[in-house]
Order: sequence, then structure tokens, then C-alpha cells
Amino acid sequence: MTQNMNDMQKKYVKNSLVETIGYFLGTISVSILGFIISLLYSYFYSPADYGVYSLVFSAYSLLSAVYGGWIALSLVRNIEKYRYLNQENDFWGTVYISHFFMSLIFWAAGLLIIKIANLEPIYNQLVFVLSLVYFFEYFLSITNTRFRTLGMSKAYSLNTTLNNLFKIILLLLLYYMFNIKSIIGIGLSVLLTEILQVCFLTCKHKLYVYFKIKFYNKHILKYLFIYGFPLMGISITTWILNVSDRYIIRLFWPESQVGLYSYAYSLGNALFSLLIQFIMLGAYPRIVKAWEYHGKEQAGQVISQYLKLYFYILIPACFGVTGVAKNMFIALTNERYHESFPVFIVTCLSITVLGLTQYTNKAWELNGNTKVVLMFNLMAAGINVLLNFLLVPVFGYQIAAWTTLTAYLVYLIIAFILSKKYVDINIDIRSLIKVFLSSGALFCAVALIDKINAISTRLELVFQIVAGILVYAIFMLVLKEINIIQIKEMLRKE
Repeated sequence: MTQNMNDMQKKYVKNSLVETIGYFLGTISVSILGFIISLLYSYFYSPADYGVYSLVFSAYSLLSAVYGGWIALSLVRNIEKYRYLNQENDFWGTVYISHFFMSLIFWAAGLLIIKIANLEPIYNQLVFVLSLVYFFEYFLSITNTRFRTLGMSKAYSLNTTLNNLFKIILLLLLYYMFNIKSIIGIGLSVLLTEILQVCFLTCKHKLYVYFKIKFYNKHILKYLFIYGFPLMGISITTWILNVSDRYIIRLFWPESQVGLYSYAYSLGNALFSLLIQFIMLGAYPRIVKAWEYHGKEQAGQVISQYLKLYFYILIPACFGVTGVAKNMFIALTNERYHESFPVFIVTCLSITVLGLTQYTNKAWELNGNTKVVLMFNLMAAGINVLLNFLLVPVFGYQIAAWTTLTAYLVYLIIAFILSKKYVDINIDIRSLIKVFLSSGALFCAVALIDKINAISTRLELVFQIVAGILVYAIFMLVLKEINIIQIKEMLRKE
């Protein structure tokens, strides 16, 4: 029995590594392209303009997540059940058809807001475009989730990479060829990109076979809604936790301050969320399968394995970002945004802490008790809002990043302690110490190069990144935390 468990664990590790590598390659591409998009924003739009876009897009993200996000969030957790019942066609048909009709209502609501609200023209334009974006955005989200559940990491990675690539191309075309230099260009580039992708994926993967009323099953939709309904509350509290600070900043400071904060936050969130996401993309389906077929003990082991990988990547990334952030902003962003680099550093730390809660929350998600997660989010959101109201008027927009980090830390500590009752998540302390030591060496190497001041900022940034990666890898090898030969052998095993 013990040997079977060990063999099973090795199989999970091997499969997770192979699949994670697939997601990693795609995530690297997405990260680079997403970073380029953010750089373009800093040169094309002023902090005040970007602040307007941030306020409108943040409101859209809340409304769309509350309205239909529960569908996308319910898919991975429930697809195995309907595969087992041989109702997979009914499952996807119900999801796609329901999304289509819900999108019509969302679009009509956008038109109603434009008609009855007394908004400035740029706000009306953004509302109209984003009301159309909803259908295509969540269609892609559903399709990407389908790729994940089928283990199609290459298709998923290609899809997300092309999404950012097309956004860059279309943003440049709209800005330079069509002379659309207002922030509506951002919304249009997103809309056009997703229209192209939806049309392409529908034809290539024959998704149209699910667009038939015969596949619609109201019982499946009801089940997904019952599961996902508490997640709507989670979406609201998550929005309050992550985004409400922009509106609090706007209460006390001008839109330019919102733009500075939003830009630095979005840059850090984009880089680190993608690192976190590519690990979870491979982890979640395997955690669910382990739970469904082998019980909570095996699920706990799978979670622990992925946490180890999480620490390998995110801890050195935090140390590295702390060392290179200032040079990165000076070298790559428009000077209008340089002062916001401290927000970028703290945001990277915050997203790393938040990413850990994805693993502790599995204890309740797998049990279908998502109300507990809702309570955690509500608690953290309350802390964040209270601290923002107290501190932002006094210390300005940058303090909002620290209040967010504080709320995330409280969330993580409480969730980790309580999750031990349901799923045994083990953290290898010895391994963690080695990762911190190696990351400390990385930071020292980066800081040493920063003291040279004999080369250009851009070249110095390149040297810092390359040296940091090499030093971290060398220390991990010297401390015998990673072994290249073992990894190669594991990947060759069937």
C-alpha cells in the first residue's frame, strides 16, 4: 500500500512538472507581452487618463464577475462529475448557451447605464465597449478552462499568448494609423482581439457543436449556480479587497494619483499573477482529481508538492523585484510614472501572499463550503477599507499598497491555521530556509551591481536580472535543494 502511494506521488510529481513546464513557457510569453503592453500605456497615456480608464475598468470587473463569473469559477470543480456521468456535451452546451443569453442582458444593461447616467463622453465610450467585451472575454475564459480540464496546456498557452500579442498590434495600429490616442484605444484593442480569437477558436476546435439547444440542461445550470452563488459574494469581497482602494484614493486625491497607483499595481499584479497562475493552472485539476478519487490525504500531498514549486519561483522573484524595481521603472517606463515604483514592489509582495491563500482555501473549496472563503475575503476587505480610509488621506496613494499587504497577511495566517483541520498541508521548513538563503544571495548580487554605476540603467538592469538568476540557481545547487540529474530522469520516466 505504501509503495503504491509512493508510486502515485511520483507520478503526480512527474505529470505536474511536465504540465507546469507547458504552462510556464506560455506564461513567460504572456508575461513579456503583458509587460510590453503596460510600457506602452505609460508612454501613450498620462496618469490622469490612465486613472479614468482604471476607474471604469475596475467597475466593469466587479459587475462582470458578480454577474457571470460564477460560471467560469464552477467549471474546473464540477467537470469531472459530468464526465463520469457521461454528460460532458450537456455540460459544455449548457455553459456556452447560458453565457450567450446572459451576455445579451449585460450588453443591454450597458446601454441603459449610458442612457440614464450623466457621464462624460469618454466614460460613455468605455462603458459601451466594455459591455461588448463581456461576451468575448468570458467566452475565452470558458474555452481556456475547457483546455485546462482536457490537459491541453499547449492550446491554453498559445491562446493566452496570442491574446496579448494581438492587443499590442491592434493598440499600435489604433494609435498610429487611426490616430485614436484617447484611452478608448485600450478598450477597442481588447474588444477586437477577443472577437478575432473567439471566431478562430470556435472554428478550429469546433466549439459550435455545443451551440445547440438539445445540449442545454437546466439541472446542470442550477447545480453550477448553487455551487457558484457563494463565489459571487467572494467576487464582490475580492474586488473590495483588490480594487476599492482606487476609489478611496479618488475621494481624497486627483485622478492622476489614481493613475500612478493603478499603473504600478497593475504592473506588479500582471507579472506576479501570471507566475502564480501558471502553477495553479496545472495544480487545480490535479488537486481536484486527487480529492475525488483518492481522498483528502492524497490531495494534501499534491497541494504540498505544488507549494514547494511555488516557493521555488515566487520567493526569489520577490527578492529580485525589490532589488531591480527602481532601475526597471527608470529604464523602461515613461518618467511620468517613475515615482510609483515603491507601489510596484509592495504589490508584488502582496500578490505573492494572496497566491498562497489559493492553496489554503482548497480545504473549503473541495468540500464545497465556499462560504468560509467568503468570510475570509470579507474580513480582509474590511481591514483594507478601514486602513485606507484612515491612512490614505494622510500619507497619500502609496500607503494603499501597504494596507493591501497587511490585509492579505491577516487573511493568509487565519486561513492556514484553520485549513489544517480539513487538509494536511505540509511545508518543508528545511527547503524553505534554503530558498530564502539562495534568494538572499540573489538580492546581494543585484544590489552589488546597482552600486557600480558605470553603465547605462537599461544595461545595468539586464545584468541584474541575469546575475540574479544565475546566483540563485548556483546557490540552490550548492545547497542541494535542486538536482538537475534527478529532474531530467523524472521527466524521462513514463
